[in-house]
Amino acid sequence: MTGLLFKYPHYVIFITAYALSELAVTFLIRISKRLGAIDRPELQAYKTQKEPVPFLGGLGLFIGFFGALALSLRWGVIGDSGLSAFLEAQETRVAIAVLVGGAATALMGLVDDFRPIHAGLKLLGLCAIVAMLMYFGLVIQFPVYPALKFAVTLLWIVGVISAFNAIDNTDGVAGTTAFYVSGFTFMIAWGASASEAQQGLSFLAIALAGATLGFLRHNRPPAKVYLGNSGSFALGFLVAVMPISGRWASPETATWETMLPLLAPLLLVSYPLFDLCYTVFLRWRKGIVRNVVEAVVVSGRDHTAHRLSALGLSKWQVLIVVGLMNGIACVSALVLVRFGSNLWVALACIAVLGLAYLGFGRALRDAVDLRSPEARISNRKSTARITPADREANRPTREVNA
Repeated sequence: MTGLLFKYPHYVIFITAYALSELAVTFLIRISKRLGAIDRPELQAYKTQKEPVPFLGGLGLFIGFFGALALSLRWGVIGDSGLSAFLEAQETRVAIAVLVGGAATALMGLVDDFRPIHAGLKLLGLCAIVAMLMYFGLVIQFPVYPALKFAVTLLWIVGVISAFNAIDNTDGVAGTTAFYVSGFTFMIAWGASASEAQQGLSFLAIALAGATLGFLRHNRPPAKVYLGNSGSFALGFLVAVMPISGRWASPETATWETMLPLLAPLLLVSYPLFDLCYTVFLRWRKGIVRNVVEAVVVSGRDHTAHRLSALGLSKWQVLIVVGLMNGIACVSALVLVRFGSNLWVALACIAVLGLAYLGFGRALRDAVDLRSPEARISNRKSTARITPADREANRPTREVNA
């Protein structure tokens, strides 16, 4: 039995990540209530839940993620041809930079949960993190001039983090999206043959998938815990950085056919990016905000999940639709990587996904009137920390429902 587990390390990593995440989130739900780390709907008009909900779930998710990888290395489940080879090939300092960057984004999000940080300061912090990654050699492999690689990498990481933070507005949506992305990243990284396999990336992806599933055990409707900004920031960061550390094409032999698989990461995270761009565009077009920057930083009940709810769907039905859209996007990315050398197959994948989003967007366009009070669009964000006087009312014995 032991030999079988060591022969298939991905099963060990996935199960370990799931178990650690599930246990850690259970513990953090109680700790959140004692510390006052509670998301209170009465302090933020755009919130949709009815009861206070703990928001330290993201920390439990990453305990599962990093814990599973650390234990697998300690047990020898990941051998010399696994993560160790990945760290050596990509340079250990790059892996350390990713871990430090993830911890930094989580810390920034945690501070933002308790004491909201100005958007400009958050952008400055993300710029510093991206600069650190590039200094240690982690840069997006895209055929552009070296001077533009920093801008492209920064835009990618900031965009994905912002998108994941934006979709973390309905029970299970951000976690489900991350599970799809990490799961399909694993399938792509594992490859159709041994020569195509990227074992290091596959270990990271399957660990994130297991940890995310453990978190979803508590975040599914009705949610008993939220990611919080600490979780959504760090989750978006990892989802953005994993593709950068992967091998999608060879820029040295760049042709249109060989470079098409570089679009796969964009397709994998296309749902959160679509949600962000769609919401920002409608806010700007309707004149609700003065500029695009304001359209990004304000909050409201006008994201795609909110619009699905406005059409009469329950939270579970919203989650099913979101899963379907993510499934279409991720399958398109998988097909693009497997058959990307065929231009017509690649164009068909992009066309199918584009038509799906076009129909999705048109169906939701008029679901929410942005000028109505129900949209609750506001750029004012109050602290979510519960006051000492309210702690007794939120002891662990109290049932929390979203």
